[in-house]
Amino acid sequence: MNRMSEVLEKRKEIYSLLSSLFLGDVPREFIEDLRRGSFSLSGSVDIEDGIRMMREFVMKRRDVDEAVRDVEDEYSRLILLSHIVPLTKSEAVGDADYGRVSLEVEEKMRKMGYRLKTHSIPPDHISAQLDFIAALIDSSMKGEEDIKDSLKKQEEFLESEMITWIPEVLEELEKSAEFYRGVARFARGFLALDRNVVRELRLW
Repeated sequence: MNRMSEVLEKRKEIYSLLSSLFLGDVPREFIEDLRRGSFSLSGSVDIEDGIRMMREFVMKRRDVDEAVRDVEDEYSRLILLSHIVPLTKSEAVGDADYGRVSLEVEEKMRKMGYRLKTHSIPPDHISAQLDFIAALIDSSMKGEEDIKDSLKKQEEFLESEMITWIPEVLEELEKSAEFYRGVARFARGFLALDRNVVRELRLW
């Protein structure tokens, strides 16, 4: 595997992981990796702090099963039930669910060839937007789309869409959570780093 492929694979892995976590779908293998200390990614203090916070949370639990249950419980309490932190752009900017903002985001995605993997969440949900980038990366890795064209789409979507609202939401989540405080810190650091990574990849 060449260097470009390695970077693309790692980026897809992180975007897919974050997409799952922001749906409340907690991968057991991820929790196991945290407990073993085998999940790592360098690049910024926020990324490393986020990993440390997540690991501290799971290490306080008896085993992986308890850790997964507690993470899922925190997601339910903080996000599904209380809506303390908005996870859609619509909610973040004060628009109605499936309103103008949601339709605009869906149109952007559709023009770039993406279809939502599930209709249980709107296209402006943070999980859908993270999955969108993962899908673009995957498409380029499979040769279904030219890598340069895909990277251009990724940069455009990151700059015009995700960066405009997600970092602020993540900052709010850090104030209210335990495990998801780590997720938010990690995600914020990763998005900041990935903006630069995409720019560099386009020059390769």
